[in-house]
Amino acid sequence: YITSTGSGAYGDVVAYSANNNKSLSGIYLPPLSDDQKNAKGYMGHDKFTVIENRLTRRFPLYLKDDTNSKPTGGTRQLQYELLAGEASWQLKLIKSTEF
Repeated sequence: YITSTGSGAYGDVVAYSANNNKSLSGIYLPPLSDDQKNAKGYMGHDKFTVIENRLTRRFPLYLKDDTNSKPTGGTRQLQYELLAGEASWQLKLIKSTEF
């Protein structure tokens, strides 16, 4: 898991799959910006973890007038499952929760 420097600390995942111990393939995590519903209120500060064999991403939610240091919209948690794609493995969103 990586996060950018600066006030946003936007997160991403860099992952690879071993192919019969002969080569590596990248694992694709779709950009959050491609998901309008779950990107609403997002301004970084991602935390990643693996829970019950699923990649979990949590971040604070920002309302319209929130500053970067004071989110007031709660937290969103996204759970991804690793699935085989056409040419490589992909992390597919399976659950979105707010609290």
